[in-house]
This record gives sequence, structure tokens and C-alpha cells, in this order.
Amino acid sequence: MKAKFICLNLWGGGILIDNILDFLSIEKPDILAVQEVYKEADSSKNIKIYNSLDLIINNSGLKYLSFAPTYKTLKTSVIVEHGNAVFSRFPIISTDATFYDLPYDGNFKEPEKDFSSCPRNLQHVVVRINERIINIFNTHGIWGFDDEDTERRLNMSNKILEKTKDFKNVILAGDFNIDMKSQTIKNIEKNLNNLFLKEFESSFNLKYKNGAIFSKLAVDTVFVSHDINIIEKRSSKADVSDHLPLIMTFEI
Repeated sequence: MKAKFICLNLWGGGILIDNILDFLSIEKPDILAVQEVYKEADSSKNIKIYNSLDLIINNSGLKYLSFAPTYKTLKTSVIVEHGNAVFSRFPIISTDATFYDLPYDGNFKEPEKDFSSCPRNLQHVVVRINERIINIFNTHGIWGFDDEDTERRLNMSNKILEKTKDFKNVILAGDFNIDMKSQTIKNIEKNLNNLFLKEFESSFNLKYKNGAIFSKLAVDTVFVSHDINIIEKRSSKADVSDHLPLIMTFEI
């Protein structure tokens, strides 16, 4: 049996949510890991980009959902939670989340430019496919004005290693907010295979990220443990985000 996995930064909760839904209807993933999710704390406002979780559940055929919020904030007069999410066509049997350094903040004032103060977590979702257990780890990495290693980012990689080391059938995906050539990424590669290490120069959709730095900057990737049998891997040029969707198919 084969299963398709997609990783995508939703960009501001789902700025291009209609495109995303069309993309998912074509690709038909079995598991979807997303970052930069915004979820309305009070659904009475019913603003589309703050209800992407419900829209994806209702339109993609992905029945199961785990949301791992990182903070609660006020955006355009709407209280929302920000975080990571995993959708699955297969049952989710357990979930947890580990914060890298800054804890969940229920009254966070989201900055306009410097996002280094945003809490970040590593979401862990356990999925059962037939009789096999798959450990999905999903993250949105610690932000910085550059793509270089910092103490906080190196600590992030150490926590990722610590949390993933004792599990089999590991898929770790996300927007790591640091270049693939960094020591932070190399640390993770000690235990896990980096599927997209040299697959592209940039993991950004250059239609929206058109600065020179973005054309040669890859920050999104998927790692897997050695017991995951990869059938196919690719990025997509679909116009769904300011990041490229990453797609891989593995065999159960």
C-alpha cells in the first residue's frame, strides 16, 4: 500500500485557501502537515483564512485532524490561535506538542516584522495505517532576520533529535526557517534522511518572495527515518502559498 504525504506552509492562515483546496482535490494526499495556521477562537466572525482547518476537513476527504496551537492573538478584531496542524485520511491515535523555548502564550501581541518572539513547537501526531504506526512530526521553526545558526535554532535541532530518536517510522516536516546548509539542519540529518536537501535552490514561491535572498534559500523540507520506504518525492509549482508544497509518497 502507498500513502501520499504533503507539507505546506499555509501563509497567513491560508491567504490562497481557494487555490489550496483545488490543489488538494487534485493531489489527494493521505496525510497533510501544515504550518502558519490561524484558527478562529470564536467562529462567529467566520473569516475564511481563519477557518482553513474546517475548510480543508470539509473539502479534502481528510477525516482526522490534530491542531497544535503556539499562541493566541488578536488579528483584525478577531481572536485567533496560531499553530501547526496535521490532517490524515487514517486514524490519529495520539498527539502531543513540545515547545522549543518560549511557552504557549494566551495573550500574545503578534509583531509586524520581527517574529523571533513567537513561540514555536514540535507537533507529534501518531497515525495508524492498517496495523502500522507512523510518527508524524510537524514544525514551524524559530524565525530570524537571516538564515544562519543561532543558539536558539541549534537548541531547536537538539530538541527535535531528542524527541524523535526513540521512534520508528518517523516523518518530520515543516518550514524550519533556516537554510538547509546550516548546522541546525545538519544536526537533524545525523538521525534522519533529508529528502529535499539538494532538490531545489529555493523552497519559496518566487511570485510572492521576489527578493534576491529568497531565490537561493531553501527552508522547507521533509525528513524520514531509515525504515520509511520512499517511492517518490517532488516539489510543486502550484500557486497555493509563498512557500512551495513538498510532496512525497511512501510505501506501507
